[in-house]
Amino acid sequence: MSADTMLAGLQVLEIAEGIAGPMGGKVFVDLGASVTRIEKPGGDWLQEAAAEGERNEAYLQLNAGKQTLTIDLKSDAGRAHLDDLMAKADICILGVRRSKLEKLGLAPERLRAISPGMILCHVSGWGSSGPMADMAASELAVQVAAGFTRYLGTPDSPPVRQGFDLVAVDTGIAAVQAILAALLWREQSGQGQLVEVSMLETAIALMQWDTTAFSGPERWEGRQLNGHIGPSDHGYECADTRCLIDLRSNEAAWPSLLRDIGCLDLAEDPRFATEDAIDLHVTKLPALTAPVMRNWAFADLEKLVRDKYDGTIVPMLDLAQAIEHPQVRHIGVITDGPMRRIRFPMDIV
Repeated sequence: MSADTMLAGLQVLEIAEGIAGPMGGKVFVDLGASVTRIEKPGGDWLQEAAAEGERNEAYLQLNAGKQTLTIDLKSDAGRAHLDDLMAKADICILGVRRSKLEKLGLAPERLRAISPGMILCHVSGWGSSGPMADMAASELAVQVAAGFTRYLGTPDSPPVRQGFDLVAVDTGIAAVQAILAALLWREQSGQGQLVEVSMLETAIALMQWDTTAFSGPERWEGRQLNGHIGPSDHGYECADTRCLIDLRSNEAAWPSLLRDIGCLDLAEDPRFATEDAIDLHVTKLPALTAPVMRNWAFADLEKLVRDKYDGTIVPMLDLAQAIEHPQVRHIGVITDGPMRRIRFPMDIV
């Protein structure tokens, strides 16, 4: 068995626009399920987000391998067509705001009456109830509401968003996790389920360590509490690249490493001799070690850091370099072709 055949035979309906819901459908495609995507006349807004004449890579990546049907759910004929599809579905991913469900014939009670054994997953921006349930949501709005932006930018300037739709993508994966749990319950009980996920819940869950750290800390220190004002890791400059070095839980070994690379004066500097100096390693050492580090080839430095200190050292790559990295190519998560496809990151062994 391979990962792309694990869910063969499962019938999935996807009624969702944008990224979060379709990301859930994409995972089911990658795992071998048959996914039928319902689009309104005029198409998904994400498809129209690209500039005129350009292809929309996000839309293509999310929806490859799905059967796409255009159905007008405001018409009687469209609803009848949907009802036929719903009766045969094992799973329905529903990414529509609560206020619009009834108008489109998508009320969960109605859908579950058509197919009692179906797993219905409602994906929303802010949650299916509460004061913001029917408000429009966007990646940026949810990131801001969940505190994600506190880590980007500089302390004396406004926060900025993450560079891609992290929350929406993770919400789609959370939807898959919820659906698979409900499928397991159906196997045991024979009963369908209504499960709900939201971008806001997902974003808060992703911040769980930070949230816990903020719950009455005895001392206001540590990366979870100070990360938003801490320095950025720009890495170390060696002869042929810039790299990130981390001695993990062995920060006290830095003086020995500094001695090995030829920075004898820094090895004797008490500022870098303790585990508490990790922030200094980020802010001070890259510049101070640069004259010596530039004489080290990455391969030689890598051998030293890994073999002697069991640390991690990786080149700081741009996207094009990351795609061609030997380990990335080896694990096969990217498939080549006219357009690169990213498969679900799982292998069956």
